[in-house]
Amino acid sequence: MNVCGETRLTENRSLFSTTITLRQMTPLEDAYHRLFNAYGPQHWWPAQSRFEVMIGAVLVQHSAWRNVERAIAALNAARLFVHWLQFLP
Repeated sequence: MNVCGETRLTENRSLFSTTITLRQMTPLEDAYHRLFNAYGPQHWWPAQSRFEVMIGAVLVQHSAWRNVERAIAALNAARLFVHWLQFLP
């Protein structure tokens, strides 16, 4: 049986502790973990930060990748990615 751990934060007298519960993985999660364990991270998305990956993923939904690259380059040139990163948790 393949299981996946979920991490939950629970409050315990104003201190945070981690509770891990096990559940059975879905077939998709199982396939993902098998591939990841076999091949490791692929670094296939050309980005310099997670925020840039998110923006690129949203933009590419309705735009050609070439235009997304131009938009991301313009945002980087204007240093807007650096500006917005300070607001992320």
